Amino acid sequence: MPPPSRLSKSRKKRVKTVRRSTTNEQDKIKYDDEHFHKIPRVLIDQLSSLENLRYRDALQAFGIEYLPKKFTDTSQEYNFINQSLIKLLNASGSTAWDAEIERMMKGDQAGYALNSDYRDHFIHSFQDFLLGALILDRYYDKFSEWYSESLMDNPDTDLETSWLLATVFHDRMRPLKEIGLAAEDMHIEVKVNWKGMDSQYAHCIASAHSHILAKGSLRGWHPPGRLSKTDLSQIVLEFAKKHDHGMLGSFHLLEHASEMRGSLRLATAAEANAALAIALHHRGARSELLKSNIFPLDMEKFPVAALILYCDAAQEWGREARFRQPTCYLLDLIREERRVMAVVSFRTGKDANAKLSEFRSVKRCFRCKDIQFLFRAVRDATI
Repeated sequence: MPPPSRLSKSRKKRVKTVRRSTTNEQDKIKYDDEHFHKIPRVLIDQLSSLENLRYRDALQAFGIEYLPKKFTDTSQEYNFINQSLIKLLNASGSTAWDAEIERMMKGDQAGYALNSDYRDHFIHSFQDFLLGALILDRYYDKFSEWYSESLMDNPDTDLETSWLLATVFHDRMRPLKEIGLAAEDMHIEVKVNWKGMDSQYAHCIASAHSHILAKGSLRGWHPPGRLSKTDLSQIVLEFAKKHDHGMLGSFHLLEHASEMRGSLRLATAAEANAALAIALHHRGARSELLKSNIFPLDMEKFPVAALILYCDAAQEWGREARFRQPTCYLLDLIREERRVMAVVSFRTGKDANAKLSEFRSVKRCFRCKDIQFLFRAVRDATI
């Protein structure tokens, strides 16, 4: 019997779901388009259901203020999100990060100005945060247990602060690529200088990972005083030298935390968890992390790092490059007792299949026994 053809294999991977969005879904899409909103009404409407997160009131206030806003250009929405993030950081007790938010926004605007194909990473980061915040709130008891109940009483160490820092700053160093290319055109070399601290940052991240594997959480963890090589520390250093923006972003967060607290030795559990999640989120090092058995992550041990992998892969809507029409929309975020599913519509089957292929690669990187994390791509005949 002849082996199945390659064509039959590829057909199995194609999106077969072609459907018309409901009237309610179409109304929400039309509302978002008319108001030039990158953040879909589907997410904004669900913010009213928040019950558990410490900053739920600030998030609900954001939703009430955002919904009627009508933006005329991207910079207006950037400025609004910038101010909203500062309010959230204040509500979270993390005011020392305020100035970093504005620098991040300006960096993303620079990337946008230098490259017409540059995709948004500033509002995208906030959308990752919102998506995960809704998931954390729905399964709050589980995530609190996985993260560590003993760390939940202090805003310096708790899950909410770690999630906010991890998502908001995970793409902080992404504009570096565009800035570097622009500098090359002027025969200028851009170098990232960590003032000799890159090894310390890499070992701090690896130490947090090892402590969680051994103890189940970062309870009792302190940044290491002595450097010891591990597979993860070597991978982090290797890809940081290649300007992987995930590794550089984790270094940047630890650098800012060190300056803010006076020493890397005073970095908190929330900051270490966030730095670990940022280092592991980007696809650049994925094959090495799988090869070294660092992936797949168990969400029950690494809730922040695993959840950001899901949210970052799922969040595709509202990220078009300049001058392009929207190509996909969030139709629903389903949060059932044991299942999470983002339902996203695409204009073409090709786009939907490309996203599904990406999501399959991400699913190899984390696992969860208690909750299914799913992604549904549909080709919508109406958008």
